[in-house]
Order: sequence, then C-alpha cells, then structure tokens
Amino acid sequence: AIKTPDWSFLQYPMLIAIYTTIIPFLIGIYEALKLTRIIQINEAFTEKAVQSLKIIKNCAMIISFMYFVGLFILFNIIELSAEIAIIILIIVLAALLIGLICGILQELLSTALKIKEENDLTV
Repeated sequence: AIKTPDWSFLQYPMLIAIYTTIIPFLIGIYEALKLTRIIQINEAFTEKAVQSLKIIKNCAMIISFMYFVGLFILFNIIELSAEIAIIILIIVLAALLIGLICGILQELLSTALKIKEENDLTV
C-alpha cells in the first residue's frame, strides 16, 4: 500500500479472494492424500478412487476459475503489471492442467472399473 497507493483499496478484497482459494486447495490436498491411502491398500480400482479424482478435478477447476475471474476483474479495475498477470496466468494454467489430468484419469479409471465388473460377471 505504501509503494502503490492507487491499489490500497484492493488490499482487503484481494486478501479475501486469495484466502477463499485456500478452501478448494485444502479439499484437493485432503482428497489426494485419501487417494494415496486408497492406492497403498491396493484398492486403486474402486469407486472411492474415482470419487477422489472427481473431487480433485472439481477443486482444481474452481481454483482456476477463481483466479481467472480475479485476473479479469483486476484488468478492468486497475492497470495490472505484466509480472502479476503472468504469475496469475501460471496459477490458472497449472490448476487447469491438474484438473484436466485428473479428469482424464477419472474417465480411464471408471472405464477400467466397468471392464473389470464385466469380466467378474462373465467368469
């Protein structure tokens, strides 16, 4: 606020926005830990693993959406420096990439579960 007094009115709204992104982040971390626990006990091909991947995917997409909306709002309110915009875009793209990878893994795992069920029923 001292270096850029033009931005001082955004201090608390930006802190609130950043702190709200912690909620889906922590939920995603919890689900990732739960997923690793499921894999460790050799239950990787279960519906619980698919649900954990789905929640991680949704949390990553929520984080990506929140930062993208924040970037759009900051561009309209103030003149945003290129460095800050690049940092926000890196966060958006990283969260988006995590969400896409989890979505692909979720679909692959659910397809493998269906094939496994069909094989179990035919034997």
